[in-house]
Amino acid sequence: MKKGLFILSAGLLLLASCGRYEEGPGFTLRSKKARLAGDWKVTEIKINGSTTVDGVPTLPAGYELNFTFEKDGKFSLSSTYSDTPSTPETGTWEFKDDSLVNKYSDGYREAFRIVRLTNKEFWFDLTDTYNGQKEVVQYKFESK
Repeated sequence: MKKGLFILSAGLLLLASCGRYEEGPGFTLRSKKARLAGDWKVTEIKINGSTTVDGVPTLPAGYELNFTFEKDGKFSLSSTYSDTPSTPETGTWEFKDDSLVNKYSDGYREAFRIVRLTNKEFWFDLTDTYNGQKEVVQYKFESK
């Protein structure tokens, strides 16, 4: 009995110390699909680690960005600026290693490196090149 308890304890410690994503969680009983499914609202956008670019906030007042991920692999993305909503974008999503790949209805594909995925927080990085400079944009979302 003691041997079985020791093996179980060692296994749990190993699982807790080997989180899939950089910022966690270290251990969860919910699948990543179950954690992602739902409605998410952006709370912070950082570009190369900063929340401002030339003194302008990366997440301006009055701007909302929302994702809805369905368990069946469909998503929608909507944004609103100064109470003016954009046309929602839709498509399908899938996990690929430590990334989330969105395939938009118009055929465009985008891969986000997942940094944190819990029931209440979802962070991802998008690496892009802008004006010849590589930049890393990190988006932080909270569940709605």
